[in-house]
Amino acid sequence: MGKVTSIECATVDGIASYSTGEIQQCTLETGSRCMNDDNFPVQCSDYKIRYFCDCKGVHVYLLLVYSEN
Repeated sequence: MGKVTSIECATVDGIASYSTGEIQQCTLETGSRCMNDDNFPVQCSDYKIRYFCDCKGVHVYLLLVYSEN
């Protein structure tokens, strides 16, 4: 089974979380965390999260399907 090794947070528009100017966190321990109260009078942006893992022992299978027309 894999282990999460890193996390990357960005707005849904692709701006890295550390470049937004918002008070927020993006860590393995807390995930993505942004509180509207901490950023008043504006609200937190919508975020997307990307997890990276060490996937040793995980097998990926590829199925190829051919169709003759």
